[in-house]
This record gives sequence, structure tokens and C-alpha cells, in this order.
Amino acid sequence: ICNNYLKKQETIIVKGLLHRCDYSASGNYEIEYPNDFLEAGLAQMMNEWQKKKKDSCWNELQEFCIENREENIIALAPTGMGKTEAGLLWIGDNKGFFILPIRTAINAIYDRIKNQILKDEKLEERLGLLHSESLSYYESHVGQEMDILDYRNRGQVLSLPLNISTLDQLFDFVFKYKGYEMKLATLSYSKIVIDEIQMYDAEMLAYLIYGLRRIHELGGKIAIVTATLPPFIKKLLKDKSIGNIEFKEQDFTNDLKRHSVKVMDESICEDDIIQCYNQNIKEAKGNKILVVCNTIKKAQKMYDQIKEKDGTLNSHVFHSRFDREDRKKLENEIKEFGKTYNERNEIDIQNDIWIATSIVEVSLDIDFDYLFTELTDLNGLFQRMGRCNRKGVKQLEGYNCFVYCDGSDVKQGQKGFLDPVFYEQSKKALKTVDGILEENEKTKLINDYFTFEAIRSSDYMHQFKDTFDWISGLDIGEFKRD
Repeated sequence: ICNNYLKKQETIIVKGLLHRCDYSASGNYEIEYPNDFLEAGLAQMMNEWQKKKKDSCWNELQEFCIENREENIIALAPTGMGKTEAGLLWIGDNKGFFILPIRTAINAIYDRIKNQILKDEKLEERLGLLHSESLSYYESHVGQEMDILDYRNRGQVLSLPLNISTLDQLFDFVFKYKGYEMKLATLSYSKIVIDEIQMYDAEMLAYLIYGLRRIHELGGKIAIVTATLPPFIKKLLKDKSIGNIEFKEQDFTNDLKRHSVKVMDESICEDDIIQCYNQNIKEAKGNKILVVCNTIKKAQKMYDQIKEKDGTLNSHVFHSRFDREDRKKLENEIKEFGKTYNERNEIDIQNDIWIATSIVEVSLDIDFDYLFTELTDLNGLFQRMGRCNRKGVKQLEGYNCFVYCDGSDVKQGQKGFLDPVFYEQSKKALKTVDGILEENEKTKLINDYFTFEAIRSSDYMHQFKDTFDWISGLDIGEFKRD
């Protein structure tokens, strides 16, 4: 009887808010700082854009988010359409959480809000960073006069009105550990923006969708704002036995022709990259080359092979296994190098090869001239393409994206990195591609090849179902929190 009472929505909210009040009183900290700044900050940013370009205005994606602030929404838009600003406009002057899968992307969005919208004003009362290395990031990115321990703690107790977070920092409430109601009650009056939902593995997607269902049931609002959304994920979000969430939906696109694609049924090759680099030097063309491998081991090997073949080339490697300081340095370097325009507002022409992993896929505002990549699933591939000719202002002469499909990363038994069903569906889709690939064609490929029926027999879907069923059946307090 007691367990049933504890599961009631009213009990969860009251108990969760009482926990917050108790912790706030005993810890002597502010329980909530108000969001009375975000809409004004976004308006001020637009005023600054209009000073540089008079006809600047919110685009149709951003207007859709403004008009539907009180709705759960799904908004699909290609890279470069301002999805971050759209998500912030949807949050408005409310408590909000922006959730992404990769720390690099989270840090980049934190910096954009901090520098372009808040201008560092009252930062410690407005914007929080929630991931496992937030304290280290604060040490190097906020003013020395700030007490960063106190600042970090305000984020962890959910006092700050706007937060950029990884999934694990917020959605651990799905395990129903003792006291889980505090987070869930807070999210019940918050607005949650989910970006790049297609990047989660099956287990994390199960936690996410189960958590979104609980938040929705208690009154929280949800926005899925992403570049790609496979139909099977949309079905899971809406299915009455799984997500059971109704959304207002709209797809947005642009008529930019950014990518011309060559698909090869072979392994990625350093000779192709070196040849492209040297040819661009001869022709004095833009020569920013991004190479993306599916594993750290392959990225390191590719870097070594290029160095061994031609030590005169400017090349760099970037992945998640660098220590904190080196990774921060490399992240800053690739963002600086990857700018579209130079200080004279001309298209920036430089000569460098950057070899990376999926760490570059999400929310890094980088713009390269050429992409050489191993095939991941189609969603990840299109994310990688978003780092090449990002703004669509570079001339398309021949191919600028080269995709290698040898399948060496596909699972063999329990080993491997890519689900074989996902990989084969992606290969089938790419058989239709040679040359210019427009944004609406990318969406159509995902919609055609990643339906629920097409991937229902995959290891991914089996793992999703097993995880979702397990988490749904947990009783309160059954899972012990460390």
C-alpha cells in the first residue's frame, strides 16, 4: 500500500519539493534563481546581429519554437539553421535544461550562451554546466573572482535556471533510488530540450525515453530539436506503451547544396587524403581536410600513416583519450581553425589535416572543405557531413565528402562497434548516392531506411526493449545509489 502511495504523481511532486526545501534550509543555499534574463538576452543578441546585417531576423525554425513554447515539439532542421538558439527561444524565461550526449558539444553551447547572450553577467546565478568534468571546465573558463566550488554546487542542486547537461547527470532518477523524487519534481516544472537524440546507444535511449515519459506525466515540457530523427525513435517516443508523448511537429530545410558525395566500398586510405591535400596546394584551393574514423585506434593509425608517408603535411589528431589539458587545447585549436571566415570576413583558406573520431560530430561550429570518413550509421554520417561546407558558401567542384564502407567496424558476435542491421541499412541507402546530396534528400533516406519495421530485428532494438522493460519494473528503493 505504501509503495503504491509513493508512486502517485501528487506524492512524487510534494515529496520531491520537500526534499529540495529541506536540503536548501540545511545547506543554507538559494533554492531557485529566477529566469528573468533569457528572452531579453536573445533579443539583445539579435539587435547586435542587425547592426551588422540589417535584415537579420529569427528564421522559420526559431519562430516555430517561439510560437509553440507551451507545446511539446519535434523540430528537425539541418546543421547551420540555429538549433541552439531555437531551443533557447522555446525555453524562454522558464527553468530549462539543454541535454546533449557529448561533453565537447555541451561546453561549446555553454560558451556560446555565456559569451553571446549573458555576456558573463550574473553567470553564477543564471547558467550551469552539468557533466563529470564541469569543475575543471569552470577553472579555465570563468573569472578568477568567482567561487567555482559554490558555482558548481548550485548547478548540482538544480538551483540555476538554465543548465547544459549530459543525460546521466539528470536522468538517473529513472532508477527510482531513495530520494529520486527531488530531481523528477524539479523537471516537472521545467522545459527540457533534447539535441542529437539519434546519437544515444540503445541502453541510454531507453533511459531517456522512459525519463521523458515520467517528466511529461508530471507536467514538464519537452522539445526534440535535432538534425536527424529516425522514424523508429519517433515511433518509440509516441507509442502509448513506451513514450506516450504527443508532439507538435515540423520539418525545416534549406536549399543549400553543401555536399557532393563519393561512396567507396573499401577501407579509408591515407593515400587518397594526401593526394587531395597536395592537389589543393597546387590549385591554391581551400584545403581544410577533416578525417573522421569510427575508433580511436583507427584515428591514431591514420595519423601515423599520414606522418610516415609525408612528414611535411600539417596534420593533427583529436579524440577523447587525451588528458584534460591537451583535449581542451585541441578543442580550441580545431574550433579556431574551423572558422568559415577570417578577420577580413573572407572565406578562410588554410592547409591542415585534422583526424578525429565522433567527438567532432555534435555542435562543434567547425567548417572544413573536405571530409574523408568511415561509414557509421546514416544519422552519424550526416552529422559528420555537417562539419564540411557547414554554411554552404563554398563552391562545389567535384566531390567534397568521401565515404568508405568496408564494414570493418560491424559487430562480429559480441565484438565490433556498429550494429550490422543499422550498417547494412545505411549501405543500402548510400547505393543511391553519387554527387550532390541535398538536405531534403538526406531526410528522405533516413525516413526510408530507418523505419521501425526495417530495424526491429536489430541487436539495438532488442537491447532497448530489455532495458526499457527492466527500468519500468523497478520498485522504489530497489536500486541502490552510490
